Amino acid sequence: MERERKRQKIVKKKKSSLSFVLFGSTGDLSRKKLFPALANLIERFEANVTIYALGRKPMEVSKLLEKQCVNVKDKEKCERELFPR
Repeated sequence: MERERKRQKIVKKKKSSLSFVLFGSTGDLSRKKLFPALANLIERFEANVTIYALGRKPMEVSKLLEKQCVNVKDKEKCERELFPR
């Protein structure tokens, strides 16, 4: 427990940058698992995140976030703050 707290403090002190490439970002798995996990990661560790979303269907960013942020705890925050356009 103590070790985990120290690890979290270290991670929070460093402002890290992450890049993700999501293949199939318009699909069901992304909506149910990947977008909620990414929102949690961004919120928890305050990382600078770049997401490249690739899918079969052409889609505008606003429509993609509207569809994929359904399972994120705070949907409005997801669309507005966690994944800014």
